[in-house]
Formats: sequence, C-alpha cells, structure tokens
Amino acid sequence: MKVAIGGPLKVAFRPWVEGLENIPAEGPAILASNHLSFSDSFFLPAVLDRKVTFIAKAEYFTTPGVKGRLTAAFFKGVGQLPVDRSGARGAGEAAIRSGLDVLERGELFGIYPEGTRSPDGRLYRGKPGGLARVALASGAPVIPVAMIDTEKIQPPGKVMPKLMRPGIRIGEPLDFSRYQGMEHDRFVLRAVTDEVMYEIMKLSGQEYVDIYATAAKRRISEAAKAEKAARAAAAKAEQDEHGVGDMAKQVRVMRMSVEQPLWRALTGYRVLTMLYAVGLFATQYDDYDRPGIAIAYYVVLCLWTFATLPRVQNAAACTKRFLAVDLAIAVTGIVLTPLVVNDHHIDSGGPTLPSIWTAGSVLAFAIKGGWRWAALASTPVAAANLFERGHPARDTVHNVILVWVASIAIGYVVEVARASERTLARALEIEAATRERERLARDIHDSVLQVLAMVQRRGAVMGGEAAELGRMAGEQEVALRTLVSGGLTSVSRVSRDAAQGAVVHVIDVERDDDGPDETGPLDLRALLAPYASAKVSLVEPGAPVPLPRPAARELAAAVGAALDNVHRHAGEHARAWILVEDEPDEVIVTVRDDGPGIPEGRLAQAEGEGRLGVALSIRGRLRELGGSAELISPPGQGTEVELKVPKVSRGKAGQR
Repeated sequence: MKVAIGGPLKVAFRPWVEGLENIPAEGPAILASNHLSFSDSFFLPAVLDRKVTFIAKAEYFTTPGVKGRLTAAFFKGVGQLPVDRSGARGAGEAAIRSGLDVLERGELFGIYPEGTRSPDGRLYRGKPGGLARVALASGAPVIPVAMIDTEKIQPPGKVMPKLMRPGIRIGEPLDFSRYQGMEHDRFVLRAVTDEVMYEIMKLSGQEYVDIYATAAKRRISEAAKAEKAARAAAAKAEQDEHGVGDMAKQVRVMRMSVEQPLWRALTGYRVLTMLYAVGLFATQYDDYDRPGIAIAYYVVLCLWTFATLPRVQNAAACTKRFLAVDLAIAVTGIVLTPLVVNDHHIDSGGPTLPSIWTAGSVLAFAIKGGWRWAALASTPVAAANLFERGHPARDTVHNVILVWVASIAIGYVVEVARASERTLARALEIEAATRERERLARDIHDSVLQVLAMVQRRGAVMGGEAAELGRMAGEQEVALRTLVSGGLTSVSRVSRDAAQGAVVHVIDVERDDDGPDETGPLDLRALLAPYASAKVSLVEPGAPVPLPRPAARELAAAVGAALDNVHRHAGEHARAWILVEDEPDEVIVTVRDDGPGIPEGRLAQAEGEGRLGVALSIRGRLRELGGSAELISPPGQGTEVELKVPKVSRGKAGQR
C-alpha cells in the first residue's frame, strides 16, 4: 500500500524534506508532528524508508456499508491503528498500549500531540496523556516533525487537490530518559509535552496558542453561529427600516416573518372578494337599472385586482399612491351604487358594487401603516356607505363599525408584531456582540496574559527594578485574567508575597453575592487565579472549568488551605505549584511545594493535638463534595495534595 500511494504522491506533489538524517535506520522512535491536514499521515510515511504507524479515530474503521469497509481497508493498508476518541473510560489506555506495542516491535510510531487537526493553521497546546506517557514508558526518543503547507493542498470544501510542494522538516531526537519511570506524574507529563511542542513550533514557524485545538474548533463554530445571527439581525433591521420609514421607495424587501402571512392572506382575500362581487351582480342582475355602468365598473375592478396582485405581496411594494388609488376605486364603487340599482335594492340593504372587496383596501392600510392608517382609511368608506343608503340605517351602521373595529384591531396587531420583531433583532445583535466580546476575551487570554505572566516570572528572577516591573505585570495579569473570566474580584486578604511580586487581591470564596445568576456554574479558574504570585505558579486549561457554585467555592477554599500550609510550614522561600486539569467526569487540582515535606505520623499527631487544618479544611471539604483529597509527602521531597471533585457533585455542598 505504501508503494501504491507513496510513489504517486512523491511524483505528483514532490514534497521537500529537511533533516531526514535524524530518522534512525533501525530501532523504535516516536515521530511527534503538528497536524494540518488529513494528508499528513500519507506524506510523512511517503518520504521515509521505514514504516510509520499512526493512530486514527475509530470511526474510520467501524463505519458500516461498502464505503465504510473500503475506508477501513485503506487505513489498515497504510498502517494506521484505530483509537477511541469518545472519551470513554479505558479508551486512552488502549491507545497508549497500541503505541507501546508498535515501539516494542522496534518500529516508528507517529502521533499528533494536538489530538486533532488545527482549525486555522496555528499550533495548539499538546495533550500530555498520549505522547508523554508513551515516551516515558517506552524510553524511545521523540523526534519532532513539522508538516509545512499540507493544509493548502486541499482546503475544506475543495474536491480537487491543488498540485503544490508541501514540506516536511524533521528535528533532532529528544531524550527524556531523565524522567524514566515518572510517566504518572502530571507535572512531568506537562513539561515533556510542552518541550516537544516548543521544538515543533521552532521547526514549523507556526503561531503557538496555549489552548487545546478541540476548544479552538468549538470557539470557531460558536463565532460562526454568532456572525450568522448578526447578519440575520442586520437584514431584519434593514427590512424594518425600508418597510416603515421610507414608504416611497419601491424596494422589493421581504417583510418580517409575522407580517408576511398577512400580506399573502390579503392577496387571496382581494381575488376571492372580487369574484364574490361579480357573482352577486350576476345573481341580482334584475335589480340594476343601468347594468352597463355596473359592468364597466366590474371590468375595471377585475383588471385592477389582478394587475395589482404584486402590490399587496409585501410592504415595500404597497406604496402610498397605490393605497390611495385602491381606496378611491372602492369608494367610487360605493357612491355609484345608487345610480345603477333600483330603490328596492337600496331599501332592502342590498350590497354595494364592490361589496366586501372594500374591506381589502382598508386592511391594506392597516397592514402597511398600523391602526392609525386603518382608522384614516375607514372614515371615507363609512361616509360613502352612509351616502349610498341615504340615512344611517342599523345594518349600514353595523357594517361600518365592523370594518372600522376590525381594521384598527389588525393594524394594532401588526404594530405589536413589528415591535416584537425589532426587539428580537436587537436581542440577536446583543447576543452576537456578547459572543464577540467573549471571543476577544479569549484572544486576550491567549496572548496578552501569557506575556504579562512571563514578565512577572522573569522580573522576579532578575531582581532590582525588573522585580518591581514584574510585580506590576503580575498585578495586571491577574486583574485582566479575572476580568475576562467573568468580572472583577473582591478583596479578602493580602498575599504574604506582595513585596516580591505577588498579586495582592484574591477571591473571597465564601461570599454569597454572585450577581444575578446565583445558580449557574462558576469558572474555577477565576477563583484560583488570585492565588498566583511570585512564589505560586498556576497552570490551568485555556478553556473555562465550570463547576457548580458551592463546589467551586469549596474546592478553591481547599486550595487556599493547602497554600496556607505551604506558607506556614514549608518556609518563607518555598515555592508552590497549582495544576488544574479538566477531565471528562471530574476536575483535578494538584498543589505541590518544594518544602521539606511532612514527617511520618505528623498529621495524626496534629489531629490529636486538635489541629484539624488538613482533616477539615481540605479532606472534609472534598468529602462533602463527593470527591477525595490525597496527600503525598515523602520527607525532604516536598508535599503534593491532589484534590478530585466530580463534575456532578454527590456531596452536601453540591446540593446547597
């Protein structure tokens, strides 16, 4: 299969390669590459003399039907292994086992640390669970690989590929033997993955974004939906402006969804009532003293009705001039009635020449301009009917009032519908603007915050004036982070490290005033961000980590208690690290310090002395949340506190 595919690929696209000498002639190795296109898994093996086995999503191997079987045969033929990316329990371990099996056979194992294709050509944060664990468990060297321009060969939506030369740049092998046996240490896995991603970034020249590619795809999809909603809102606003504010313009603008059915109903009503009026004339022909005048009027009425059907299909076409002429034809027919019929027809309350067709003219005014226009149009119709009868008979007054009330009511309903449509359009605009603000906040998080954090760290290391600059950068970094995460934080305590670059404002995790929505989830990052300081490093996901409000507060309080223990017992020069991991079914927060550790039996002794900080402030809180708190502290090697909270809290705090 490699010969059948690799040969034509090299002939047709002529990919260029740099660093081919970094691929070992034999023995296991891991090829860690950026992922720009589905063709990456074809171009890389095509330029190598050795077999490369990649992992591919299981859907390629399990799709039913003839096409599915052909697809599965193809991916098996090019040496790809299925991996379950659904997030099911055990799926990740199976993928790691598959990679280790390939390496144990002395072959090359290819992996994309990003986990999925880049949605926009940028390089995204690597996932530590796959690459780093396989590398540390196998001891195989990791060779960074950069695919260049493969996404331009067949962009999304293009059926035919573009003939161009993609590139492959292979870096020098990375040796992580110094971490051998530490494949279950989250901090080590993160460090190994970041080092590999840094080398890939140098090889590819891509812009690096410190969020996962899956989160970026979700954000791009949300932004596209928001843009679509904004375009729809703008179109509706323009339609409303043309339909009401500029009636002289004859622009074919479709009216709003609630109003348009009324125009369609009016179109049908005018045709049916015109036929009804002609039918009445035919059945009551003997009542007409001058049938010639009546026939002439009905000819005009029929021609006018059919010729003006497009005029009553939308508000833009229904102009003032048309409405005036239409109403004049109706009133003329009413006034002509006494001249063409006998006295018996009038005294018995017989219909006028236009009959109920007249109501269509009045309704057109109502739909076009609202209830005021309807009242204005009903007045000459009422006067003409009273003139036709000669006196205010009961049935005439009844019909006049009926037309008046019905037209005004319909006009009022139309005005309410228009106001509702404008409100909806405004709401859509606000929603689109809100999504855009959220997108800008995410961009700030991915760029400005990273720079401020780096300035803070470097300033603390350099000392002097740079330390003061780092301190101010740290304050602004946390203030900006909390702002883009959901609002300003309240002040509840002053960090002990303020003089050395710490951020002095922190979240009061026990406060009850959470704004208007007191039942929605909280972003755990916003509660933990104020703990970051010159001596406390915070590593968090790029995307929000939502938890129920009580659970988020209790977990943040437990982290604060752990940091208080670091300040109190590990010494004033001790450093601490906070790692936040958002797993599918739980959130894990790890607090580690580089202090002297806790002597064996010290915790039990402290509990016996009545000092219950760890037992109540940490373990007790996590137990109420249905989670767990595990404390590991080898003497002389620091202390690590691992806090696990399920996404759906099973404890008391989650039910408050």
